[in-house]
Amino acid sequence: MQEEKPAAISVGKVVLATVVSKILGFLRETFIAAVFGASRLTDAYLVAATVPGMLFSGFQNALQTTVVPVFTEVLARAGKREAFDMLNSLINLVLLISLAFISIGMLAVPWVVHALAPGFEPEMKELSVRLARIMFPLILFWVLTGIISGILNTFSQFTVPALVGVPYNLIIIISVFTLGNYFGIYGLAWGTLLAVVSQVVFQLPGFFKLGPHYRCVLNIRDPGVIKIARLSVPVLLSAVFSQISVIVDRVLASGLEAGSIAALSFADRVNALALGLVATSIATVMFPALSRDIAEEQIEEFKAKVISGLTVVSYVVLPVAVALVILAEPIVRVIFQRGAFGVRDTELTAIALRYYALGTLAVAIRIYLEKVYYSLKDSLTPMVLGAVSLLLYIILSIILVRYLALGGLALGISLAQSIYVMAAFWILKKRGLLRTRLLLSSGAKIVLGALAMAVVLYSGSLWLRPVFPGNFTGQLGYIIVSGGLGALCYFFITLALKAPEPIRLWSLIKRQ
Repeated sequence: MQEEKPAAISVGKVVLATVVSKILGFLRETFIAAVFGASRLTDAYLVAATVPGMLFSGFQNALQTTVVPVFTEVLARAGKREAFDMLNSLINLVLLISLAFISIGMLAVPWVVHALAPGFEPEMKELSVRLARIMFPLILFWVLTGIISGILNTFSQFTVPALVGVPYNLIIIISVFTLGNYFGIYGLAWGTLLAVVSQVVFQLPGFFKLGPHYRCVLNIRDPGVIKIARLSVPVLLSAVFSQISVIVDRVLASGLEAGSIAALSFADRVNALALGLVATSIATVMFPALSRDIAEEQIEEFKAKVISGLTVVSYVVLPVAVALVILAEPIVRVIFQRGAFGVRDTELTAIALRYYALGTLAVAIRIYLEKVYYSLKDSLTPMVLGAVSLLLYIILSIILVRYLALGGLALGISLAQSIYVMAAFWILKKRGLLRTRLLLSSGAKIVLGALAMAVVLYSGSLWLRPVFPGNFTGQLGYIIVSGGLGALCYFFITLALKAPEPIRLWSLIKRQ
């Protein structure tokens, strides 16, 4: 196996690759919003996309997570040929399972759509069924993407998997203006299917360079395949819990004002920026290193990596969350408000974004902590915490949606994620794997800097925003000026408090 690149350089490359993908992702959402708006058509498309995602996006994540440690173990013990024989058996088994689910799923789509969107009118339900059947085959390519990405990460190739969003977003953007012009929302569904296929094709050249090529073998008794299956079950269940929360969103939002499902989706896309750029990138790169520390019984190094990852994630994500809460409306206006996406759509999306942003830091920390637990070969704890978090979310959402409408759904997620993180911290502390004093010291400095930034941004909303015009250019200028002043305040406050993260990030930037 190739020698690993320094973690900081790898994180930097993944972040840069993710930036490109996220920019295209924003353009994708902007064009979809401009052409279709936050309408019942968009709601139907999103419900339809949830149907295959509900079944197999979690399977993709489970495979990507578990294939890394098992493949690495077989590679070290038995060599490349044996490792790739195990991998071929895994791929063929997964293909058979996927084809079976596609066949069954095509027939079950009407009942699933009815369960997901009981508030839809009959014609919207029928539209969702037709769209779901178009997109159902993408589950086959989702799982292949997960396996191939995991193998590339094992060989310290992080950039290509991080860039799979580039062809994905480009194809959907093109389909909006080509297939969408001829087939309407159906064109968007076909474009989505092609986009998922492109993620596999994009990674194949790098994958084929790693070792033996694909062979049609199937050994379900292979110890590596059995181990991956065993480890995947709790991870898969955790992902299923996440999908159930999406289903609850769709069910409750389908009875709200038209466009509520789309508004929640658009807000979630904006909120996911910091998660994709920072939390996911750091977790992806650090996961192999954390696993090696545990395998080699380097516990002190493991503890140090846990704290450094948590504090860097918190340092970058918290100010972004503050900005999303205070600047939600102008951010949504700049990104989405054009074409079919009107003023009311902006208002709905901004409401959802503010409540989502309250839990942005918790979600980011959860992403990293899950990798910490998986490196400990403990996939049971995240599953149990996920189940508890899901139950809390359902209860909170049913209560809060009555008072805050779609804002209650977003707030329910934020509260449930925060409780998950607190429980995960407590368990690590009980196991003696968390340096609480160091974490609290850095965390206090980061929070103080974020509070100072919030004061600057709120003052800007009172004094600066009236100065800027309400058009696209004016609102963009307001976001840049106000956000820039807030970011500078945050940086210098944390620097004055001698928080280590500003220096660490500056060093990383210089190394890039």
